[in-house]
Amino acid sequence: MLQEAKAFLTHNLITFAPIQDVLNARANKNDVVDWRENHNNWSRAIFQEAAEMQNHVGWTWWRNNEAFINRAFMELVDIQHFWLSAILQTGKKDWEGAATATEVTVHSIQRLKKNNSGKGLINNMIDLLIEISAKNSVEMACRSTGDYRVEQNLLDMGVVIQELVVLCGKTNADLYAWYAGKSSLNLFRYDNGYKVKDGGYIKEWAPGEEDNDFLEKLILGAGCEHTTEGFYNALAEKYSEIKGGVGVNKWRDSQSKVLIDTRKS
Repeated sequence: MLQEAKAFLTHNLITFAPIQDVLNARANKNDVVDWRENHNNWSRAIFQEAAEMQNHVGWTWWRNNEAFINRAFMELVDIQHFWLSAILQTGKKDWEGAATATEVTVHSIQRLKKNNSGKGLINNMIDLLIEISAKNSVEMACRSTGDYRVEQNLLDMGVVIQELVVLCGKTNADLYAWYAGKSSLNLFRYDNGYKVKDGGYIKEWAPGEEDNDFLEKLILGAGCEHTTEGFYNALAEKYSEIKGGVGVNKWRDSQSKVLIDTRKS
């Protein structure tokens, strides 16, 4: 489990770090400085999203709760965005020699799985993620970036995230597909004037259907390759239709690809 956590983190860094870096840079309201210098509290964002995840799973005992596991999984995808951002903010690139996830977290997971099941297990596992992310929020507030405790907390979060993926009935491949899809849509929006004054971006792609609804169909279906490029190109083709055949840049000619390639070099 400990080695799996490091492998999970390493895969995310290799595959998605340049994408997340560009997303954070383009969302940065203070573009005078690098987004990392804003010291955003990504760990706090994680435990806020985790609480939202619990609301979808259902946890209240004073009223009936219907579990919406797919919606809970969507929150987990957002958690992955914040988790990867927290990793990037440390500035650490080589995690092979980093601290390992703690045995305490591994033992906690094992005890939870032994004594709980169903919705209760999911909610208790989310509690564990909230506990770790809250602890890391305090560490980061003390400016412990680069400290081994922060590294351990991030690896611990990775262990719990993987457990939650399985408890939601999904796989890491599902998590990666949703991450790639949601990231592609955000990049596509930025490239086509979304949230820019007079940018002219059209968000409604069909009566009662927005661009994120179209994306969900792509992710759940087999309409395109489940990669950043595959999703982006499918979005570009559909958007061109919506705009009456007007040419829309595909991935190879997009501004986002240029920015990502720059960060890779």
